[in-house]
Amino acid sequence: MNSHTDKLLRPTWVEISLAKLRRNYERIRALAGPRRVMAVIKADAYGHGAVPVAKALAACGVDWFGVATAEEALELREAGVALPILLLGGLYMSNPAHLIEYNLAPSVSSTARLDTYSECARRAG
Repeated sequence: MNSHTDKLLRPTWVEISLAKLRRNYERIRALAGPRRVMAVIKADAYGHGAVPVAKALAACGVDWFGVATAEEALELREAGVALPILLLGGLYMSNPAHLIEYNLAPSVSSTARLDTYSECARRAG
């Protein structure tokens, strides 16, 4: 394929204004009052770029982020995002100790998973 073919097959694009994103967040923050606000930025912030969106929202004071996968969380960590991250899709890594290493909060769907995560936390101290 070439750029001409790409335009024929998908003649649309999305541009995001980080200034408007910040303004929208500030409106949400005002409505939320004292409650914590999570920005869900799974799927590369719905195609808008998870890292720049996360950094813009972190600068505005968002409390934490939600992502679908551990890989998405690690991308944010590697880019220097330090805020809490919830794995909405759970943890499918072979080593649950990554939760501790990367400071990730898992979604828990069973007591067996909870026991595994608790044991990892105990071992880590």
